[in-house]
Amino acid sequence: MRRIGKSKLVPKKITHKIIFRQGQFDFAVSFSSIEHSGLQRYGDPRDPIGDIREVQKVWCMLKKGGIFFLGFPRGQDQLVYNAHRVYGRIRLAMMFDG
Repeated sequence: MRRIGKSKLVPKKITHKIIFRQGQFDFAVSFSSIEHSGLQRYGDPRDPIGDIREVQKVWCMLKKGGIFFLGFPRGQDQLVYNAHRVYGRIRLAMMFDG
């Protein structure tokens, strides 16, 4: 693993795969998975912005003008630890910023 910035760890293998596939896909689909990222439920490391990080990875792999179909729970912002997140006004804006 390598250190990025002060406290973010990113496995080299994953980073290499993303760079290799950058701009390669016309569309991507994620349904009921992003909201679990970074919550340690499925063996992944704890990461408070794991969902945002995963969305950014997908955007990087899409071609310019690519389409991303994304399905996740919508409602009032909340974290049901360690099950999932619910996306409201605040977290939803964070998912698509940048």
